[in-house]
Amino acid sequence: MVVGQAGRYDLVQGTSGPIGLYHLTRPTVTQLPLAPGLRVILMTDGVAGAGSRTGQGAFDLDAFAASAWHDALDAEAIVDQLLAAALARDGSRPADDMTVVALALRSHDDPIRVRRQSMVVPLP
Repeated sequence: MVVGQAGRYDLVQGTSGPIGLYHLTRPTVTQLPLAPGLRVILMTDGVAGAGSRTGQGAFDLDAFAASAWHDALDAEAIVDQLLAAALARDGSRPADDMTVVALALRSHDDPIRVRRQSMVVPLP
């Protein structure tokens, strides 16, 4: 997980192990105060391990996060770029599932408060 705000970010390691692998696994829970500028990126191990099968070593999440925070990317752009980079490292043939969720909070001056969520689910 990557968490950041105001141009700074931290890589946060989970301690629970893979969710769904064992019946009684409890996920790691991290609580953060909500504030404009907060960005959070969550990903599966398929993204983090992208490139290992092709001999490139593990994905450099720190370098990706530095670039994403420097470029002030929105949530959709973060997801698109992270998945594209991970897929490229696996030669567009991932060895594991790849899922990325990004959250970007921003201030909102409009009196009509609208929250938007988008999702793309490709079907065979």
